[in-house]
Amino acid sequence: MSAPNARLRKLDTNLIPATSNEVRAFACIRDENLRLPFLLEHHRHLGVSRFFFIDNGSTDGSLEFLLEQDDCHVFASGGKFFAENVEPPVWSNALRGVYGEGHWCLSLDADEMFVYPRCEDIPLGKFCRYLDNSNVSAVVALVVDMYGEGAVLRATYERGKSFLAACPYFDPAMGHEIPVDGGYPPVLTFSRFRERAFWTGQHKKRRPPCITQVPLVKWQKGTAYLIAQHSLNFARLSDLQAAVLHFKFLPGFYKSISASLKDNENLREKGLEERTAYVDTLTSNPDLTLIYDGSERYRNSGQLVELGWMKTSTAYEDYVRATQPRRGVA
Repeated sequence: MSAPNARLRKLDTNLIPATSNEVRAFACIRDENLRLPFLLEHHRHLGVSRFFFIDNGSTDGSLEFLLEQDDCHVFASGGKFFAENVEPPVWSNALRGVYGEGHWCLSLDADEMFVYPRCEDIPLGKFCRYLDNSNVSAVVALVVDMYGEGAVLRATYERGKSFLAACPYFDPAMGHEIPVDGGYPPVLTFSRFRERAFWTGQHKKRRPPCITQVPLVKWQKGTAYLIAQHSLNFARLSDLQAAVLHFKFLPGFYKSISASLKDNENLREKGLEERTAYVDTLTSNPDLTLIYDGSERYRNSGQLVELGWMKTSTAYEDYVRATQPRRGVA
């Protein structure tokens, strides 16, 4: 493909059907071979039909693994991720513009699990049909940072296993909300968990990371993310709210963020500035553990609705009851 300001080269030979009924997932990766098998398993099980990956220089076998998958399409980019694909995400917008138009598009990172109200009972395709019937074009979600019991730097994880097996806990408190006049979404939430765990010392002066995303969008001509997946140029937002379970603290976390800082040492960018807080905290406290008396163990989507992380509605609950049988989620 070719697109203005995007240098993406298709590596796979899989055909991409001209159909409008697929839910398509999009992700930008670099050296994510450890996480990719379960990422695919979970989202295939939810109901994603096809995956589009932008690979930014992987050397760990990620490319070889993805090229063996019949439902995956892989595009290579040789540019700098933080400089070219965050504010705005030029590569990702371009790829969705070519292959996402007319589809419900799910934006992911390799260490994430998308969940939504009653995802144990209703597949993603039917969830999207409800959204279509509601005349909306996007679903807001909050990022739920997941963690395990032991020290962050000694985390263990077996490739292919559920991320939840390694990191089943999260903080029940969401964060601080700030309205955005004319924004899509109109309110942004900033992580109370990361403030608790990492925004210490000199980093207290800065606002913690934004955990509001708009990961599921019915992509149309002219649609664009403005800052990563945190905001769109326009959307008809659903009254439902989903969640993105985020497994940042799997093995390799410290090495990955340290490498990103080194590779972009002359670039000022908020995501990179956030990484300095993680590096500083873990350097000063290599035995840091994240679990505390208030930690919650993840059970299901209903738990997140009860805690306020996700939102449902009477109309949606009626729709779910009418679209059984039940089904599980990884």
